[in-house]
Amino acid sequence: MMKKQYFSRLSANIFCYLLVLNGYSGKAFQVSQRLFSDTAVSTPTRMLVVGGSVAAGVQNGGLYREAQLTAYPNLLASQMGISLKQPLFDTAHSNGSGYKTLIRDNGPTFRYSQVTNHLAYIRDSKDSTLIKYNGSVDNLALPYFNPRSAWKDFDYYASLNLPSTESQDFIPFFKRLLPDAEANNGHTNYLSYLRSQTTPDFLVFDVGMDGHLRSALVGGDPAQLPAPEEGERGEKSEFAYVRDAAKKGSRGVLVNIPDVMDLPYFKLYTLEKLRQLCPECKLAVKADCGPVREANAADVLLPGEKIEKLFSGNSQQEVLSEREVLSIDQNCDETRGYRQVNWYNEYYVNYIADQNNIALLDLYRLYKKINAGGYTTDDGVFVDPAFPDGNFYSDDAIHPTSFGQAVIANECIKAINACYGLKIPLLTTASYLKK
Repeated sequence: MMKKQYFSRLSANIFCYLLVLNGYSGKAFQVSQRLFSDTAVSTPTRMLVVGGSVAAGVQNGGLYREAQLTAYPNLLASQMGISLKQPLFDTAHSNGSGYKTLIRDNGPTFRYSQVTNHLAYIRDSKDSTLIKYNGSVDNLALPYFNPRSAWKDFDYYASLNLPSTESQDFIPFFKRLLPDAEANNGHTNYLSYLRSQTTPDFLVFDVGMDGHLRSALVGGDPAQLPAPEEGERGEKSEFAYVRDAAKKGSRGVLVNIPDVMDLPYFKLYTLEKLRQLCPECKLAVKADCGPVREANAADVLLPGEKIEKLFSGNSQQEVLSEREVLSIDQNCDETRGYRQVNWYNEYYVNYIADQNNIALLDLYRLYKKINAGGYTTDDGVFVDPAFPDGNFYSDDAIHPTSFGQAVIANECIKAINACYGLKIPLLTTASYLKK
């Protein structure tokens, strides 16, 4: 049965590729794929997306309609001829959660303006409630979603003492997807909501990066990192769903985690730049794992009020607390957990993909290649990681631009083609460059 399904889908995609070469639309690709599938012609092929900010389409520090449309799973689905139902913000509220744009004045600090019109928040809501999305959803990726939050109910977050380092920023986006009747007495956590979904024909699974990122953003909180669990690797909470879906016949692609310390955000402010601007300025560090000491060149200075005061000339002496710096010295390295992410990728993500015959998108290697300035797209565009004037990172210095999403989508297609012997055509990435 497995061989029959494999060859029928392979034939479908070769046929579809020929249709594309002859000028037929993605709809023809979709229809032909159904004709060659083992399922009934009346049953559409369904893609399901599980993930965090990148898969949701976060760009420029927010989620909005234009960014959702260029999220890499949506671009992938289009190339595969699958209609992916996304929880798009409507045109009246197209700016969604709002986003920020960098003020390019060549000043010593990075300043932003915030887009605040056409937002999707319910007016005067105290908990940043977003207007409900009505309709079924295939892209279940949530901005700022940490897999360690997957099994926690809303009541858990309501009981936390605030402020808490545990991110709750994903909750308004999750509640937006839930029907009113289920918001408080049904699917009160993401895992139960996910398990209620019909098993997809194709699964995109991209979780983990937001946990690493959140941990770094708050000064190295290890409680945010995906935690190793006892028992078989396939039993790890965020991968159990992948294993079960594969047993039921789902194909798909698993996405591993890049090294978040390579992101431009963590290099916006450095001690070297400060000394060039203000040789007499003094900067000290009080990390969680050591005494107060003078800052060194290896420390990762997190953007914030104290750093910006120094760089703008409004202060000449500051002491950074544990949430304002990632300390790196001979006694303490608060970035070690992120530097070891490749172990997590190899031990968990890559292993689960291999054991379940699922394609692997190696985002770790892709980002390393891009950040080293060594990547050019198949249609000849150099992928520039420079910030703020490159083409890969958006204005938040963390999430990819629409062009960056197209680059990721193409690498996803290559991984799928290699794993399943398909010939899904690549995107023309140049068409996604900012005009």
